[in-house]
Amino acid sequence: MTIDLTTVLVGDSYGLPNEGLPPKLISLSRRIPVPWSPTSDDSEHTLLVLDALNRSRNAREFSRRLAWNLRFWLLACPPAVGLATLRSCVKLWFGAKRGVFSAGNGPCMRVAALVARAPHEHLSQYIVVSTELTHTDPKANWGCMALAFALQHPDLACEPARLLGELRAISGDIAWLRWLSLAEEGIASGWHPSVFTEKLGSRSGVSGYVLHSIPVVLYTWLRAEGKAAALREIVLLGGDTDTTAALLAPLLSLTDPEGLARDYPVPIDWPVNANAVRSLLSGKKLSLWFYAGLLVRNLSLMPVYLLYGSVRRFIRH
Repeated sequence: MTIDLTTVLVGDSYGLPNEGLPPKLISLSRRIPVPWSPTSDDSEHTLLVLDALNRSRNAREFSRRLAWNLRFWLLACPPAVGLATLRSCVKLWFGAKRGVFSAGNGPCMRVAALVARAPHEHLSQYIVVSTELTHTDPKANWGCMALAFALQHPDLACEPARLLGELRAISGDIAWLRWLSLAEEGIASGWHPSVFTEKLGSRSGVSGYVLHSIPVVLYTWLRAEGKAAALREIVLLGGDTDTTAALLAPLLSLTDPEGLARDYPVPIDWPVNANAVRSLLSGKKLSLWFYAGLLVRNLSLMPVYLLYGSVRRFIRH
């Protein structure tokens, strides 16, 4: 099976209008009021990774290329960048080769592209260098490895106990083993993803902490047995919805591609769109015009994001 990387854009765009909202307010905010379907950093990082892979022959070159891509991406004023990723990209401009100590889910956004295109025999090395460019807390790497394992073994969507058992080998840390035990109990007891999310300690929606977001993504996917309906379920959980949906969508492209294509259309955006993904998959590279276009898009949308953010803060209170 091949990962359809355009589905990262699908999940990102579908979840973006509800990003940052608690579950009870999801129904009040369905779409950002613009005549297209905006994407965010989740989709952009997919393109940055594909370009870096096209320009490199090994993990060391990939790290250098991705670092430059992240530097230029920061200059395009991304409106939805996470704090740890922002700080890390600033550090890159000052010559740093590693990011900040954070267990945010930012590096997980880059995993689907790596699984799809990086050399299989060196995949773990590529994941480590990608992760450490922005996040150096080992938990961030554990989350990336877990997502990569699920993407490599979509057949285990119908064998939750087996998949969760395999993930225990990633780390013996208490926090890591705790969420796996909770997931095993939840699957066996039939917990709704919202119950699992609350038991993890993420009560106002799924947070950007990697040991909240990755467990919820995998749990929702497993509970739905890989069906595309899981995408709606995870957005209804609230919180970091653009990223959780963007992480889940590639898994669904492997287990229920027909349902995903039927129920969730590919978004219309520029310069980040399905054609850009396909162009990079064919071996082409990003140009400086891409970053210029991204800057124009981001600056044009900035008033909309600011207004939308103000409305969200108002309805939250």
